[in-house]
Amino acid sequence: MKAALQACYLWQYVTGDEPKPPKPPASPPVPTTKATVASTLSESPAPLKPSATAELDEDGDAFFYSPNYICWEKGWECYCTWVQSNGATMGLIKGAIDPSQWGHVSGAVTLKDMWD
Repeated sequence: MKAALQACYLWQYVTGDEPKPPKPPASPPVPTTKATVASTLSESPAPLKPSATAELDEDGDAFFYSPNYICWEKGWECYCTWVQSNGATMGLIKGAIDPSQWGHVSGAVTLKDMWD
């Protein structure tokens, strides 16, 4: 089992070397529009630079995402990747063991708990 998980780059979840990242807040920081950025630039002594990440709304106006938004988005990406990898690896182990042994691992929340 260890060799199979190492081959899939999943062993670090068993050892706990890949710790579970904190769950980010459910709601993202509010994006700013061009108008908000323009008014902030005119009122701010030090000009703010909008992030390079922008999207268009239904009216074609650009929304600029702050570094806080980008950090929030990356946090969710890391969290979801960890949850997915942890769950997939737990599934691999459950599929590899005899059903009579499932009772020993059924209460485990994380892969590390399951392995231990």
